[in-house]
Amino acid sequence: MNNAGDESVAAVLETLHAMKPEKAKLQRASRLPPYRGTPVRAASTTSLVPRLRKPVEKPDALTRAQELQVTVADLTQRLRDKSDQCDELHSCVSRLNKELRLSVDQASLLQHSTAEKDKEIQTLRAHVDDLYQVQQQLRSESLQSKAALTRRLSGDMVLPLSPESNEMLARRPSAALDDTMECLRLELAQLDAQCQTQSSELQRLAAENTALLASMRQWHAMLSLPPVDADEGLTEALTHALSRDFLAQDRRRDELVATCDAQRKELLAFRLEKALQRRCRATSDSIYDLEAQVEALAAANAQLLDAAQNEAARSELWATQCNVVQEALEALSDRWEASLDDERQAADEKLGAAHEHIEVLEQQLHDEARDHEAVVEAYATCREDLLQAQEALNAATNHCEFVQSQLQKLQWTRCQARCRCCDESTQTTTTTTSAASTPCPEDVPRHEAVSFKESAIVAAGDFASAVVGGASQRQGERFGKMQ
Repeated sequence: MNNAGDESVAAVLETLHAMKPEKAKLQRASRLPPYRGTPVRAASTTSLVPRLRKPVEKPDALTRAQELQVTVADLTQRLRDKSDQCDELHSCVSRLNKELRLSVDQASLLQHSTAEKDKEIQTLRAHVDDLYQVQQQLRSESLQSKAALTRRLSGDMVLPLSPESNEMLARRPSAALDDTMECLRLELAQLDAQCQTQSSELQRLAAENTALLASMRQWHAMLSLPPVDADEGLTEALTHALSRDFLAQDRRRDELVATCDAQRKELLAFRLEKALQRRCRATSDSIYDLEAQVEALAAANAQLLDAAQNEAARSELWATQCNVVQEALEALSDRWEASLDDERQAADEKLGAAHEHIEVLEQQLHDEARDHEAVVEAYATCREDLLQAQEALNAATNHCEFVQSQLQKLQWTRCQARCRCCDESTQTTTTTTSAASTPCPEDVPRHEAVSFKESAIVAAGDFASAVVGGASQRQGERFGKMQ
């Protein structure tokens, strides 16, 4: 921390300590009892006057207190700034520690990955050694086969071998070579895949190393600035350690790149040798194939001669069979023509019968249409008769309602007349009994009205039944005529 303001703080504290006794004296003076003696003159020089006039120095103390408050505020602001700077430094140190831990973890991961790469490189080298040994064996075998082929072509062999033995001798090395070549192809494919994965992994590691190197260089540039605290030794040690790690990582990366380049060169050489071996083997195989093809052509020629003879015999047999089939087809065509004539005649007869049946059906349809029209006309007349009967029934019901209203009026007048009769016949009981035994003159019209109503309803019903009966009779007559 920067302690440039400690002297000012010490001066302020000294002034505060010096002011404490004066404040105590002022408090004691304020606690003294009031003076009750004779008034003091201006020319008197007693010891009480200066004691009572000491508080005149208050304005200087106030200004000093204000100055002290200002300095205290300034000091508090400085302390806050210092605390903020300390917090920032602590956060920066914590970030640096975290990044240092991350870098250490990444360095350990890189070491682990490089160790794994070294193991893979060792395994690849072992595979390459094995392949080299196989290549040497194949070279020796190819040289032996070439020597045998040259001896065979130059005619050094006394007794020619049979074609079956030649085929067996040619098949055995070719089968062994095919097996070895298949294994070598699989090994080469695996090596190519491993090299591709190694190259992609190396590219990824190189990108990560470059990014890490850039970030570490940035941190080195940030750490190389003038430090706030006195921790220069720690930052220098960190930078030296990081630089050493970066150099070691660069060396390892260069070694990995060099080993990959060497492996690629070895693979290219191995592929070239394999291509040469493949060409030599292809030439030897082509020679064996030509011999086999000549033998196969001779066998095929013999087979073709046999096939030509067989085909000639078959053609003669087919000619005879074709003649027989043609005669059978001619007989079959004659039978078909005869059967077709019979079928055509039967179909004409069936067609004539169908035409006659269609004419009969058309006549029946015409008759049914005419009967349907007659039925429709009868239905229309019946409907008209029913409408007339409905009108008559409505008229009868209206007449019945009128008669019923007249009956109600008659009943009302009868009731009024009965009330009058009751008022007049209160004097004697004989007259009332005789009146009760004799029917009321107004009851007769009521019975007559009811009988008239019933006769009207019966007449209306008879009329409706007569109308319906006449309509049904007419309809029956029409149906009889139609039949």
